[in-house]
Amino acid sequence: MNRRHVTHALLLVLALLTFARGAWLVLHHPLLGLANSFDEVRYSSCFDLAPLRPGVPAAQFSPQAPLRLFTFHDAFPADVCVWTSDLLFTAPVAYAWKLGEQFGASTVHSIHKLGAWRLLLWCLAIGWFTRAWLVRGRPDAACALLVCAGAIFFDPANTLLFNTWYAEPSATFGLFLCAVGALLTIQSTQRGMWLITAAGAALLAGSKMQHLVLPLLLGLACIVAGRRTARAAAHALLLGGVLGASFSAAAALRPASHGVALANRGNFVLMVLLPNSAHPAETAARIGLDADCASRAGPHGIWALPQPIENSCPSIATVSSLRAWGALLDEPAALARALARIPDWLLPWVSSELGLVEGENYAHLPATQWSFDRLLGADPRSATLLLILPWLVLVAVLALRSGPLARCCAAMCAVTALEVPLVSMFGDGFSDFAKHSQLAVVASLSSLSVPIAWLAQWLTRADAAGRD
Repeated sequence: MNRRHVTHALLLVLALLTFARGAWLVLHHPLLGLANSFDEVRYSSCFDLAPLRPGVPAAQFSPQAPLRLFTFHDAFPADVCVWTSDLLFTAPVAYAWKLGEQFGASTVHSIHKLGAWRLLLWCLAIGWFTRAWLVRGRPDAACALLVCAGAIFFDPANTLLFNTWYAEPSATFGLFLCAVGALLTIQSTQRGMWLITAAGAALLAGSKMQHLVLPLLLGLACIVAGRRTARAAAHALLLGGVLGASFSAAAALRPASHGVALANRGNFVLMVLLPNSAHPAETAARIGLDADCASRAGPHGIWALPQPIENSCPSIATVSSLRAWGALLDEPAALARALARIPDWLLPWVSSELGLVEGENYAHLPATQWSFDRLLGADPRSATLLLILPWLVLVAVLALRSGPLARCCAAMCAVTALEVPLVSMFGDGFSDFAKHSQLAVVASLSSLSVPIAWLAQWLTRADAAGRD
């Protein structure tokens, strides 16, 4: 068996392990997923889908455990649905269910089918990208891709969301598509790969408001790190990012998004701005927040208010987000204190506050499903190392004068690990911060794909030298 056959056999084994790991969780019985913290309702309501719970209001959250069975329901308020690019994944499943009912199929539907659909699309993308690297004569990059996909993108921290209506899966998939697509475009410009990169960027920017500018920053990172060789990839990222950002901006005009924006602003003011300000009363007065509302500032944000924020703290509606952000930026010491607290909230990567197993009561991830979360824990020191890691990889890449692929990969990982927590903090304060900053951990760990590719390349060369 020659070296090429050995390499392909190794890649096949890695691919099978990757697909098996994803399927082991997504198709697991009982259902494994992230329980509904109410955010799911914002997305399932777009199709009038609600969990099968006789006598329970359709919009009621269920933090104890994920729910598997869903039915169509007509009691959702019109202003609940939030638009997201994840509708591209959920709509085909929802409409297939609706069509099936017209032909006599069951009116009760398992969300396992949505999870399987997401898994299928992931496997197709991974397989296609792997083949693309091989066609371009880069088995080292193909190896790094498979290791990264299996170990990081198919970590339960990500795949637990496949069997849900949350918008995070589209953000993760969009990041994967546009980042890998950009690297392949740098390696060998082709129209098809350019379009995949642009589509991934649009998917990422349209997934959640907090990711609106991320593809644009990835494009700038490619231009700086890859220079002329990365120009086509950067253009794809920028164009796709603009399209996705336009969709997000349109979605923000919908009534449901107004309530989300109000809650986010309240969490930023009560969790970040006032607790870190040297003179919180003066800061509150300066941004137009009444003293009673300001006195409720603390680590739980709006969730500590006795009533909904519009009743408990009506003055927050008159506070401009720009004014609140400016107040923090105008006080460097307060900004430094807020930034220093990011590692305290970044972990755990897998939620410890929501149930993960169907039929259980706040059950954690089963021992049979290994995750990097077990290694990282909730230690702020681990979080700090994660935030620094991609920048260390970038420094090493620059010091070794590596090629444009390594430079752009490291730069995109570093930018993502920096931008996502910052935007999350300014967007929704520290509320559900680990979930909002999920892509930062993904990007940080993915930066290790650069040394993995180096190792694969070195082993290939060493084997060839030994045979010579």
